[in-house]
Amino acid sequence: MSWDISADGKTYTFNLRKGVRFHDGTPFNASAAKFSLERARSIKGGEYAVKVQQALDSIDVVDDYTIRLRLKAPAAYMSALLMQTAAAMISPSAIQKWGDAAFKDHPTGTGPFKYVSYTVGERIVYEKNKEYWGDPARVERLVFRIIPDTETRRLEIEKGNVDIIAPYMLEPSIALALKAKSEIAVEVGPGSNVRALYMNMDKKPFDSILVRKAIAHAIDRKSLVEKILMGFAVVANSPVCPNTPYHESNVAVYDYDPVRSKQLLAQAGYPNGFKTTMSTSTAKVFKDAALVIQANLKEIGIDVEIRTMELGALAGSLNAGEQEMLLMGRPWYADPYYQLDTYTLPGIPFPNWSHFRDEEVNNMIMTAAITPDSSTRARLYSDAQKQITEKVPSLQLWYTANIKVCRANVRNFYLSPENIGYYHATYKT
Repeated sequence: MSWDISADGKTYTFNLRKGVRFHDGTPFNASAAKFSLERARSIKGGEYAVKVQQALDSIDVVDDYTIRLRLKAPAAYMSALLMQTAAAMISPSAIQKWGDAAFKDHPTGTGPFKYVSYTVGERIVYEKNKEYWGDPARVERLVFRIIPDTETRRLEIEKGNVDIIAPYMLEPSIALALKAKSEIAVEVGPGSNVRALYMNMDKKPFDSILVRKAIAHAIDRKSLVEKILMGFAVVANSPVCPNTPYHESNVAVYDYDPVRSKQLLAQAGYPNGFKTTMSTSTAKVFKDAALVIQANLKEIGIDVEIRTMELGALAGSLNAGEQEMLLMGRPWYADPYYQLDTYTLPGIPFPNWSHFRDEEVNNMIMTAAITPDSSTRARLYSDAQKQITEKVPSLQLWYTANIKVCRANVRNFYLSPENIGYYHATYKT
């Protein structure tokens, strides 16, 4: 497979790999690729679909193994967009057979493992795809057990009943407990996601930069990382992760200084503090972090009510702009546009959780997004990060670590920067 980008940055031509078939035997070709991408950009309400719709003008089949994407305008982030799992190739025949609603029960791609079964609340089973176009998988079966309880997950890997703890199910307390076990391998990689406290600038008193800076100085992020993340994270300053291109480290830093926080609150007209709310998800790490932040802000007179919600309800609340403060995060992407779009003007595309409206910063981000020249992009993204941290619509809290936990006899388990496990080459000795 190869691809080419036109000189004006508006046309991407892909020469597809020949001889590839989906798990149901359907040939993978340009028509199938177009079908998959058209479906990805048609999903209503999805952030990925919105981004693709904004960027993509047309998808054209040139011949059986050549597909051409025409963009509405140059988009330097397009390659990163096409790397996301939402752009995965899926069998048109399977969609036509099962329909969109039932496809989740019959997922059909081209990868090294084929879906076998899903037992609700118990397990998902895959088997080796013996028709895979590349190097074959090293194991015959891949079984994902669904174990919601933290302690049970720990016991199961200690007993050898499971070989790997999926990274998205891994809590720092488990990693810390298992690190001392000789039969368990714990590896920590560089941070991949940024977690932040967003302040809704449409709601008082967060329209005041003095209040926002007071909150920034009131939170002991170093202690939070040590106590809640148990060292499996790094204090964050920039809204762009360190392992993302164009990360800028030379930005405003808000050291823990409650005395300074009280001074800033008094200058803003809140010498006795105020009451507010903080929304977050039901994930344990967010709930625990919220309690630390609540205690920190209590010290400077800010009384915070924590509101935890399941992700669906939280998304609805955010879309309605109900949040006052929000403890949330943005995932890793291969281009900083997908972390900085949180600070573009509301609706371009979304989610601007701080309701931050700054034409200068917006123009920096949006110009960098369409500029192919890397030095120009570096300057624009650097300036945007500096402006965002200075105007503090949010306080960056921590960069998560990639924590890989498996039995010591597991080999070649790869954990990607976005914290997704890859099992193609994985095997046991």
